[in-house]
Amino acid sequence: MSQASAPKEDIRLGILNMLLSVALFAVMSVLVKWLSHFPPVELAFFRQVFAMVPIGLMLWHSGAGLRLLRTERPVAHATRALIGSTSMILVFSAFQMLPLADATALSFAQPLFLTALAGPLLGEKVRLHRWSAVIVGFIGVVVMARPIDLLSGSFNLGVVVALGSALTSALAMATVRQLSRSEASLTIIFYFSAIGAVLLGLAMLPFHFVVPTWREMPLVVAVGLVGGTAQYFLTQAYRFSPASALSPFTYSAIVWSTLLGWAIWAEVPTMATIAGALIVVASGLYIIWRETYRRVTVVNAGPVSPAAGD
Repeated sequence: MSQASAPKEDIRLGILNMLLSVALFAVMSVLVKWLSHFPPVELAFFRQVFAMVPIGLMLWHSGAGLRLLRTERPVAHATRALIGSTSMILVFSAFQMLPLADATALSFAQPLFLTALAGPLLGEKVRLHRWSAVIVGFIGVVVMARPIDLLSGSFNLGVVVALGSALTSALAMATVRQLSRSEASLTIIFYFSAIGAVLLGLAMLPFHFVVPTWREMPLVVAVGLVGGTAQYFLTQAYRFSPASALSPFTYSAIVWSTLLGWAIWAEVPTMATIAGALIVVASGLYIIWRETYRRVTVVNAGPVSPAAGD
């Protein structure tokens, strides 16, 4: 979409789209957990395939159509699809292995990983304030991971898988940041699902394919439709509002996952999960505030001194 036809900023509409996106992603996580007898790689494949329906509608609605599919960076798109598909398999596995609230809370480590990777991968300067927030956030992750369980001989592989999904998700977001410098959002989303479907189709070959029953098929299709629609609302949110205004509302995911996990599976978050999630959310919100503060400072007072900290 051309710059001239870009929508005017509307914070309230952006927040509404973000809340809808978060709620739909929570519904998708419930579907994935409900279909836990399916291999995560198979569910990820169906997610990518059926997500092409809402993505196709997005392309049509954009008015640019197939012109948005032109790209000079196929390798970068393939890299993003590979990393993103790996992250999807891991997060689907985490949803199946852990209570929804636990898996969701651990996924909040993604912004912390992304901040830590911003320097070496994106060339961004990460100074004292943000590093301090990252360290505090990782303390919260450690609290949620309950390392004391290891002393009693207990080991929860789901926690490791969830953190792996957060790390790979951060890597995927780093590639998206690089791609977004020259590619439209819809272009990135389309190639993520299209290339991802091919890669996940190949990844399914070593596994036993579980054929959905006629009762399961609507749920399997819904994983892709709901996930793709959530992606649409997420894209719309960032069209109407700056990221700094939207990021705090992504943490509403913990509310949805807690309520849905309790209502469907009688899952109740442990005190360690609640305490760790609060620490991680607080550190994430501080990073968001700091980013917003620095941008305002740059606009109002000119360049920030390298010694000012971040």
